[in-house]
Amino acid sequence: MTSTGIFALKNMELMAEKLKSDRRFVDNFILFDKLCSQKEAMKLRGGDYANKYAIEMTEREHKAHVSSDRSLKVSQNKES
Repeated sequence: MTSTGIFALKNMELMAEKLKSDRRFVDNFILFDKLCSQKEAMKLRGGDYANKYAIEMTEREHKAHVSSDRSLKVSQNKES
């Protein structure tokens, strides 16, 4: 079993934090050795981080549904 979503989310979080404090982060990315390992991602999968990931995914799905619903209503109004 893999933990790709949490693995990616944790690494995005680590990179975002680094970008806030180091303007040359992108230039020096090859030297960055703090990315989340698959082993660490498996540990995160069972804790609060998994809940954070689930909430984010639920919110993303909800936003996509609302956006789709609004587009449909606008389209229906134009046809009326």
